[in-house]
Parts: sequence; C-alpha cells; structure tokens
Amino acid sequence: MFRTIVCLLMSVSVTLNSISSFGQETTTSTTDFKPASDQYEQAYKKGKDAQDNKDFDKAKTLLIPAAEKGNAKAQYALGNMYFNGQGVPNDYIKAAGWYQKAALQGNKEAQAQLAAMYLIGQGIAVDYVKAAAWYQKAALQEDASAQIILGNMFTKGQGVVKDLTRAFEWYRKAAELGDAGAQTTLGNMYLIGQGTPVDSKKAEEWFEKAAVKGNTVAETKLGSMYQNGKGVTVNLPLAVRWYQRAAERGNVEAQISLGKMLSTGQGQPEDLAKAVGWIKKAAQQGNAEAQKQLADAYHIGKGIVKDLTKAAEWYQKAALQGDASAQTALTAIKEEIAEAKKLLNQDTPQ
Repeated sequence: MFRTIVCLLMSVSVTLNSISSFGQETTTSTTDFKPASDQYEQAYKKGKDAQDNKDFDKAKTLLIPAAEKGNAKAQYALGNMYFNGQGVPNDYIKAAGWYQKAALQGNKEAQAQLAAMYLIGQGIAVDYVKAAAWYQKAALQEDASAQIILGNMFTKGQGVVKDLTRAFEWYRKAAELGDAGAQTTLGNMYLIGQGTPVDSKKAEEWFEKAAVKGNTVAETKLGSMYQNGKGVTVNLPLAVRWYQRAAERGNVEAQISLGKMLSTGQGQPEDLAKAVGWIKKAAQQGNAEAQKQLADAYHIGKGIVKDLTKAAEWYQKAALQGDASAQTALTAIKEEIAEAKKLLNQDTPQ
C-alpha cells in the first residue's frame, strides 16, 4: 500500500515537472522568436533599400528568406519584383501569389495590388467580386486609391450591387484623406445630386479644396459654376481666373471655355487673337469641337489670317472624329478651294 502511494506521488511529481518544463520551453520559444522576427524585419529593410537602389540581386537574396518566414512587407516587396521583372523573370502568377500571402496578413498595399490584378485579370482570372473584396480590405485601412476604385465599382455595379450612396461614401473618405481627384468627384456628386442631395455650396467647397492643389478638372468646374451661376452668384472675372489656371496646364475644356469668353468679351476685354490661340491649343490636343472652331476661324479669318487650306485641314481632323458639321463644311470648302483655283487659272496670262 505504502509503495503504491509512493509510486503515485512520484508519478504526480514527474507530471508536474513535465508541465513546468513545457511552460519553460514555451517561454523560451517565444523569447527566441522575437529576435528571429526582428532579424527578418532587418532583412526586409536592407532588401528594400537594395531594391530601391536597383541592386536587385542583393534585394532578392535578402527578401526571399524574410518573405518565406512570413514577413508581410518582404512578401509584398518580392511580389513587386516578380511583377516588374526586377532581378527575377517577370511572372504575374508568382507576383499574385506573394501579394496574396502579404494581403492575408493585412498588408494594405498588397491587398490593393491583388485587387487590381483581379480587376484586370493580370496573372489571375478576372474576378470583380474578389477585386471588390480586396479593395474594400485596403480601403478600410485608409488607402485612398482603393477607396476611389471601390467608389468607381459601386458607381458601375462592378463586382458589387450598384449603389451610388455607397460610392459617394467611399469617395468622401478618400476626399477627407486629401485626395484631389476624390475631392473633385465628390464636388461633382454634390453638384448634380448623385448619391447625395444637391448641395452647390458643398460642391464649391470640395472643388476649391481640389483646385488649390492644382486639379484642373476642379478649376474648370469652378469656372463653369461662376460663369453660369450654378449654385453661386455669377462672377465672370472669377470664372476667367479659374479657366485660365486650368487652361495654362493643358485642360482642354478650360481652353475652349476661355477661348469662347475671350471671343465675346465675357469677364475680360474681347481679344479674338487670344481666343483663337486657346482654341488652337485645344485643337492640337485632338478635341473635335476645338478643331471645328479653329477651322471656322481660318475659314472666315476671325482672329487669324484667313487660310482655306488650313481650314480644310482642321475640318478634316474634326470630321474624322465623327463631327458631321465639320464633314459638311469640309465638302463645301473643297468646292470653294476648287472654284478659287479655277478663277486663278482664268486670270493667269497664257
């Protein structure tokens, strides 16, 4: 009986010692893990520096072990190397694989990149539903670009049920993060009442936030609001100022609007030569409306020296883009040119 009790006590002692040892091993394992984690974080940082300095062989050597051990940033960086063919063969499938590993760990850049690949079918099959799901994960981490694209998807009903109110909310989040494009889109939604009630004052406010950052679409929108008194008091000089800012940076719509205001003396003295100059800039960028207007100016010599040949050239450019009135004018001016040549030949001494 006594021996049995002793044996039982020894058994319990062994068991307790085993439990104690298990706890010690777990603690030691956790302690050992942290330096390893730091080691791979350092490897990532050095690998990323090498990648930024275009030393791709060194980057690959440092990033692969870190990525294989689960460092999400290293996985994303390695995905970029496969995506861009940096030090490794270009391989969208492998890129997507590494992006997914990082994305599953919550890396928002990887989530957005993986979403983009699902959106266009790069290395993986197109899947709008998965694209929207991954964009949403990145968007929830305040990735402004993901928020904008998610807004676009809700606007179109692409991978999600079309919902302009939800689109508006995602654009608003990106706008509040300071994205000028989102601010412009939000301003336009307030202006036309898309996904939200019409609010011209808020439209003006968001357009101004984007415009002061140099967004030419927002500048043009403000010019139009002040020119036409849409939600604001008509202020033609201010309209000219906003159009001018956008036009000088190449916005076609602003160039055309500024040209029209100059040709009629709206908000500034009439100046036909300057008007044609702005119309020409828009025409040279391929805008059919501006090409037709420039052709008209050459045809009648308004603000520019009359030149039927150049008029015909610009009418043809506009006609090739489907402008029916330009096609009609082109037919007429060709007849006019032919008649002028005929008269010239008659007047030339034989």
